[in-house]
Amino acid sequence: MSSFSPDFAVEPNDGITQAELSNFQRLRDYVRRYHNLRDSLAAKLTSGCVIEAGPLTAHLTVTEQRRLSGTALLPILGPECVEDLKARVPPSITRRIEVVRQQV
Repeated sequence: MSSFSPDFAVEPNDGITQAELSNFQRLRDYVRRYHNLRDSLAAKLTSGCVIEAGPLTAHLTVTEQRRLSGTALLPILGPECVEDLKARVPPSITRRIEVVRQQV
């Protein structure tokens, strides 16, 4: 069973189809386009652009988050304390799937 997601129980010999890889690439491109459009709309809403009349409207909600990075903590705690904390906190694990076109 894969450790990637507990929601999908698969066996190594299940195989990955070309259609799945193609869909993955297509959806990834949609996500990129979504992020670009989202950033553009957020900039327009921030600068007070008028929304065209119609059934849709938009509101921008801004929230704050604290990111406790080593760089942010260094001037507050000092290098020894930051290194100690880094050693005691387990790393975050991320996985990235890259689909590439190969020569056939």
